[in-house]
Amino acid sequence: MFTVSAGRCRRFAAGSGRVKGRQYGIAQIGGLVAICIFTTGVPGIAALQLKLLQQSTNAQTRMQASYLAEELVSLAAADRANASWYAITAGTPATCTATVAKSGVSDWLARAQAALPQASSNAPTTTYRTDGTFRVTLYWQRPHEAMLHNLRSVANLYP
Repeated sequence: MFTVSAGRCRRFAAGSGRVKGRQYGIAQIGGLVAICIFTTGVPGIAALQLKLLQQSTNAQTRMQASYLAEELVSLAAADRANASWYAITAGTPATCTATVAKSGVSDWLARAQAALPQASSNAPTTTYRTDGTFRVTLYWQRPHEAMLHNLRSVANLYP
């Protein structure tokens, strides 16, 4: 096969695909650039996936804490006459004579400590004021994480 270029005739084998001169190493450079982009992109995508998984777990734990706080507020609102007995200080329920409040707080506390990571070492607290303000604070700490997370829920229980 012959090619004519600027009045010169060159001969090379048909289908050989050989390129002579300065363009010879461009395919290798393109391959090296693609490998470099690929080797930096894959770890970045893996790190992004790990971060998304951690955020999803944090959101799930926060949702569980929110559900638990709302549940205790609902228990206290349903039993307004004994709302002060739903107070928890340092993981210890108030000394209670009302059996419904006592069993409700004990069951809730056990479920909260089982549902939230390391909640038994970071005990939930609740307070009830005479003006009807009921505050629930839940703490949790994920394994291998130094940060202590919390959720505070405040409700007004009006008679």
